[in-house]
Order: sequence, then C-alpha cells, then structure tokens
Amino acid sequence: MATLVETMPSARSGPQGPMAWLENGRGPIARGVVELLSTQGAHIRLMGESSIEPGDEVELRLSLDRDSPTVAATGQVVFTQEVDGAIECELEWTHTGPEREQLEALIAART
Repeated sequence: MATLVETMPSARSGPQGPMAWLENGRGPIARGVVELLSTQGAHIRLMGESSIEPGDEVELRLSLDRDSPTVAATGQVVFTQEVDGAIECELEWTHTGPEREQLEALIAART
C-alpha cells in the first residue's frame, strides 16, 4: 500500500506548497506545486504553459522544504487535465536506487 501525503503550504516550503520542476525534453521546464505525494507518484498543479502530456517520461526536481536540498526523480505522466485555468498532472514514479530511497524517506518523515 502506498503512503500518501497531502502537501500543504508552510513557511519552509513556500507560499503555495512544495515545488516541482518537470522536464520532458520537448519544451521549457515546467514549474508546479505538489498537491499530493506518495511512494507511487505525485499530483502536481502546473503553473503557466506547459508541453507536458500523458505518456511523457519526465525528469523532475522536488523541493519539499525550503531549507532542504531538492530531490531528483523520474516519472511517467499518467494524465493531465485543465482545472480552473491550470494544468494538473498525475505522475507515476519510474526511478529506482538511492534517489527513490531518499524520496521514500522524505515521504515517511512527513507522515
């Protein structure tokens, strides 16, 4: 069973919550706010225009706390949808190894 963390803004993560930067290799880096985070994937609300599409394999950096280093991850975009003028996307993690272990440890520490 996946551990699920609903992220919330804090003084340490920034005014909107934990941030993510996604890159699919086709367009500019997309910036977004992590709304849900789990050991299986993430739900991210993108800010501004984006070339991110379902099926894309993306590389991303996650900033869960302002005072902590970013975490590297890779994922596959499961779906995107427009909600209130913003694009929301759902990712499934595809990376393994030390970066995956680091991400899982951060999620466990937030539960």
